[in-house]
Amino acid sequence: MSVANLRFLITGGARGLGRGLTAWLVQRGHDAYILDADAGELKHTLGTHLPSLKPAAGSAKLGRFEGAECDISNAEQVGEAVRKAAQWHRGGLLDVLVNNAGRANPYWADGRTFEQIDVQEWRTYIDTNLSGAFYVSKAAVPFLKASARGEEEPRGAIVHTSSIRAKQSEPNQEGYASAKAGLLGMTHSMASSLADAQYRIRVNAVLPGWFPTDQESSAGGAWDDGLTKEDHEQHWAGRVGKMEDYAQAVFFMATNGFVTGQEIVVDGGMTRKMVYVE
Repeated sequence: MSVANLRFLITGGARGLGRGLTAWLVQRGHDAYILDADAGELKHTLGTHLPSLKPAAGSAKLGRFEGAECDISNAEQVGEAVRKAAQWHRGGLLDVLVNNAGRANPYWADGRTFEQIDVQEWRTYIDTNLSGAFYVSKAAVPFLKASARGEEEPRGAIVHTSSIRAKQSEPNQEGYASAKAGLLGMTHSMASSLADAQYRIRVNAVLPGWFPTDQESSAGGAWDDGLTKEDHEQHWAGRVGKMEDYAQAVFFMATNGFVTGQEIVVDGGMTRKMVYVE
C-alpha cells in the first residue's frame, strides 16, 4: 500500500503512547485526528505540543492534525466522534485506525486485591480497554472500506494496542490483563471478518512493554526521569522503550500489506527472559 500522507484516527491521542505516536506521524507528513477523554490534555496537545514540532528528516512539512473529546466506553459518543473524524479527513475517509485509549494503570485502584475489588471497577477496565476498541472499530469500518475502493492494494488497517500483560502477569491485574488479552482475540477474529476480497482491511496488534509515558503530557519531563541503570540494563536491548519504538511498530503493522491477524511484542526482549530465583 502507499504509505504517503495517510489518514489516521488515534484514540487516546492526547497523552502517553498515543501522543507520542501522533507526534511521530505528524512529523512525517501524515494526517492525524485524535480522540481523548481528557479535555485539558487534548487542548494542550492540539494547541501547544503538536504546533511546536518540526518535520522529520525527509519530510517537507508537518501533517494536519485535529481532535475531539470522547469517552470511548460510550458507544453513542463514539459513533458521532468517528463520523466527525472521517469528515475532517481528505475525502471523508480513513486509512488507519489505532485503538490506543484505555485505562493505563494495570493495578486495581488504591492497592486493592482481587478479593477486594468490586464489579464496577472490573467493568471500567472491560468497558474502556476492550469494549471501547470494539465500538471505535465498528464505527470506523465503513470509512476504512471506502478508502480501499479503486486501490490496487487496499489500504485500510486497524491496529490495537494491547500489552505484554496480556501474556504474563503480576498480582492484582485481572481487569487490565483480561481486557488486553481480549484485544488479541478480537484482533484475529476481526482480521478474519474483514478479509473480504473487495476491501481486505487488515487488523493487527502491538504489545508494548515498559514505556515511560509521563513526559507525553502537559507536565512534560525527560524520557528517563526516575529510571535507574538497572531499569535499563535488565532489558536485552539495554534500555526501556522510547516513543519511536512503539510508533515504528504501529506503522509497520498498519502499512505492511501482507501482515494481518498478527501481534508483535515491543519490549526489548523482557518477555523472552527466563528468570528464576537463585
